[in-house]
Amino acid sequence: MTVMLAGGALVAGFWTVSPQAVLANEVTPTPAPTVELTPTIPLIPIRDVLGGGRLGETGPVVDLTAGAADLPKVKARTWVLADATTGEVLASKKAHKLRRPASTIKTLTALTLLPELDPAATWTGTAKAQNTYGSRVGIRQGRQYTVEELFYGLMLRSGNDAAIALAQANSSVKQTVEQMNDVAQGLQAYNTTAVNTSGLGCTLANSPPHTTSR
Repeated sequence: MTVMLAGGALVAGFWTVSPQAVLANEVTPTPAPTVELTPTIPLIPIRDVLGGGRLGETGPVVDLTAGAADLPKVKARTWVLADATTGEVLASKKAHKLRRPASTIKTLTALTLLPELDPAATWTGTAKAQNTYGSRVGIRQGRQYTVEELFYGLMLRSGNDAAIALAQANSSVKQTVEQMNDVAQGLQAYNTTAVNTSGLGCTLANSPPHTTSR
């Protein structure tokens, strides 16, 4: 709605002049250049904390019923206690704090690749898989392995070499990581970002950070 003020005023980005002012001065006013007013929009959309506002608290956070015992002392710096059937969060401490996931990222590797790879398919060992460091199952360059064996090496021994092997059997480490992050989003693990399939070298200085909070 345009508001007219005696003599003229800048309203909603336009210069307006009242009829009385025109008659009194007997001149036709020249409108000022149009000015578009840009509303202030936050650079980052405001969204609710995933799981509810209380999960954004540093905690420990819990709603104890009358007569319930206090929470036990837990040494872990961050944790979430949830009902395994309903998914309801019962208590938490810094649930959304970003942490280095290390080898727990292998769970996401498995969730991503189990539907993609044929367990009976074979893969030939590579130097990249053989020469990785940390926990390994002993993959050797040039030897044949089934995908099923690689999954056992990934989950039972937390093999970093098996994590690389499965990524290479799928396509490449880079493409597999992209798929892993897509799967994380589909699981609503919005605070999880993978940068490799093993969890090695997970520092908060990575860009993007290789982190998870859930």
